[in-house]
Amino acid sequence: MEQRHYENHCWSCKHPISSETCWQCPTCGWYICSVCGKCKEGCEEGSNGNERYSGIMRQKNMIRKQLSDEQALTPMVFAELNRAITETEVNAFAEKYAREIERSRCRAKEKQREKIIAEQANSHESKLNSIGYYKIVSVHSNFIRYHIAATETHGTIFKNPGKIPKVFNDPKTGEKYIFIDISRL
Repeated sequence: MEQRHYENHCWSCKHPISSETCWQCPTCGWYICSVCGKCKEGCEEGSNGNERYSGIMRQKNMIRKQLSDEQALTPMVFAELNRAITETEVNAFAEKYAREIERSRCRAKEKQREKIIAEQANSHESKLNSIGYYKIVSVHSNFIRYHIAATETHGTIFKNPGKIPKVFNDPKTGEKYIFIDISRL
């Protein structure tokens, strides 16, 4: 049997509710608001904000995000995850989809590592900018484009036929930098 998509808003806090992103209360069957934790007004579980399920819901949301990142969260898989209401059932679901979850974790770690490397490189570049050296982006016949780390913008300096620009090869990154005396611009 195909389930229909449901969208509305929480009766308590007015936050949007969708069958694609919210869990169903195992007591009343209403969708649980992801902000305030309420389901049907008067529901025994909903009256305490579904606190009993908060740890399980947190774990299910993490699994949902990881499967979504891997494009593995089909409506059928989401419905299967939605049916898991105990810690044992959620753990069994996670085991079943462990390969997709692990791939997502590895990608997240790789993105974090890339972010740290980029921040370190930007910090190094900023230090070089502070002493007048700017990373060369491109060299053209009559001008050079360079990168300004602090503002993530590019500048252009025109070549002076009588002067050879001072270029620095950074041994740390292998990038080429040009010295620009800002006080003379």
